[in-house]
Amino acid sequence: MRTIVISGGTDGMGYALARTYLSRGDTVVILGRDPGKGEAFRAAVGGAGERAVFLQADLSLVAENRSGDVTPARRPPEAPPARSRPGRAGR
Repeated sequence: MRTIVISGGTDGMGYALARTYLSRGDTVVILGRDPGKGEAFRAAVGGAGERAVFLQADLSLVAENRSGDVTPARRPPEAPPARSRPGRAGR
């Protein structure tokens, strides 16, 4: 199976995408600002929670994008680096 990284995976479309990929057997790494929402997501997906990883990151901040805050030490070894937020241009 694959490892999918989704920024903004605790709400809206990102949440729906994360659940879809989990239902297909993939591992999902969700990036978000609120650790409470990350834990709520893991609880909501039940048994699939073992394949759901939450990383706290505020990618709306230029400094966090430039620093590469989502470092190898903070992500599963098989997960690709995550530094962009498609769909967030102009915000």
